[in-house]
Amino acid sequence: MMKVGEIARREFVKVRQSDHMIPLLDSIQKQGYGKAFVYDRNIFTGIVSKESFIDRLEVTHFERLSDLKVNDFYVQDLMFLKDDDDVYDGAIKLNETTCIVDAVPVFSGEEACGYVTSKEYLKLFLKQGEPGFKVKDLMQYSPVTVFDYTTFDKLLTAINDSTFKHAMVLKGKEIVGIVAVKDLMLTVLKYLKNPEKYQDLTAEELMSKPVATVEGAADVLDAAKIMDDKNYGGLPVVDGGELKGLFRRRDVLKTFEIKQQ
Repeated sequence: MMKVGEIARREFVKVRQSDHMIPLLDSIQKQGYGKAFVYDRNIFTGIVSKESFIDRLEVTHFERLSDLKVNDFYVQDLMFLKDDDDVYDGAIKLNETTCIVDAVPVFSGEEACGYVTSKEYLKLFLKQGEPGFKVKDLMQYSPVTVFDYTTFDKLLTAINDSTFKHAMVLKGKEIVGIVAVKDLMLTVLKYLKNPEKYQDLTAEELMSKPVATVEGAADVLDAAKIMDDKNYGGLPVVDGGELKGLFRRRDVLKTFEIKQQ
C-alpha cells in the first residue's frame, strides 16, 4: 500500500514567528511554494501561507504592511501525518481539515519532513486514471459569488467569511471571471507602496479570465486534467449557461475516501 511519504513534498521554507510577513510572501511566491513552516527555537509551531495571510488580513493592516510579522498570520491548529501513514488515510485527513491552509505537515519521528496538499493528491488521482466519478456528485453547490463591480475590501470580506479560496465574478447572471486568494495576495504586493489604491480596485480588475468551466455531468478525471494542466485550484460548474457551483482540487480527495470504502 502506498504511503504518504511517497507523495509528500520534501522541500519547504523555514521561517521564524518574528520574521516580516511581506518579504516572506514575495519570496515563497517566487519560489513556487505558497507556504512556509514556522519554527520557534527549532521546534515546528505551524504554517504560514498566502491563504492564512489573506484570511487574517484586514483593511486596517494596509497602513502598516511593512510592519506585519509572521506571528500575526500563521496557523497553529493543524492536523499531522506520519510519512508511513497510508496515502488513503492522508486524503481523508486532508479533506476533513477545516484549516484555511491546504496542507497537512508530514513528520518522520519528531521532525517535520514535508507536507501534502490537494495538488499532490490530484496528481496521484490522474496517475491512477480511474474514471466514473462525476463532478456533480463531488462539487460545492454554494460557492462565493460577487459582482464585477465589487470593491477590493468587500471581495476580501466575502472570501474571508467563507471556507473557499475563490470567488466567482458575475455580470448579471453570467460568470465572467474568477478571483483566487493568490490574486488578492499579488495585488497587495503590487500596490505595497500605494495602499490607498486598493479602495479603487474592483473584482473585474482583479479576476482571471477567460474562465475555464466544466459541466456537472463531466467526469472528474477530465476536470482534474484541466486543473492540473492550467494549475487551477478550482473550476466553476456551468450547466446551460448558468453557474451551478464550484469543483475544487480539494474535492478530488473525496474519491480516495469513496474508493477506500
